Amino acid sequence: MNKNAAIDAYAQKKHEKYDHHVLEWNNDHIRKAKFIPVIADSFGAWSQDSVDVFDLILKRAPERNEISYSIRKIFLYAKLSTSIQRNNARSILNKQQQIKVFNISYRNDNYEYNNLNNSPLKLVDNIRKFIS
Repeated sequence: MNKNAAIDAYAQKKHEKYDHHVLEWNNDHIRKAKFIPVIADSFGAWSQDSVDVFDLILKRAPERNEISYSIRKIFLYAKLSTSIQRNNARSILNKQQQIKVFNISYRNDNYEYNNLNNSPLKLVDNIRKFIS
C-alpha cells in the first residue's frame, strides 16, 4: 500500500476540480499553464507533485550567498515543516476557544472535567506560549 495514498487521492480530486479551468485559460492565451496541486498532510508528508514543484523552484532560484542546492532544500523543508506545525497548534488553540465558548464538559476515566482551567487542556496553554 502506498504510504501517501490519501495525499495522492486528494491530489486527484484537486485535478478533477481545477484542470478544466486551466484548459479553458490555455485556449485563450498564448502562454500555457499547468495546474499542479501542492498538498501536504498534517504530519508533513508531501505529494509527489509538491516535491517536483519545490525542486523546480529551488533549481530555478538564483543562488544567494553561494548556498548549495541541497542546503537550500533543507532550509525550505524545515520552514515548511515549521509552518505546518505552527498551524496545527493554531488549529488546536481554535478548538480550545470553541470549547470554552460552549463550556463543554469532558469525561475521562470516569472523572468529569467541568473546570476547563484544571483540565487536560493545560497542554493547549503550553502550546500557545510556545508559538507566541
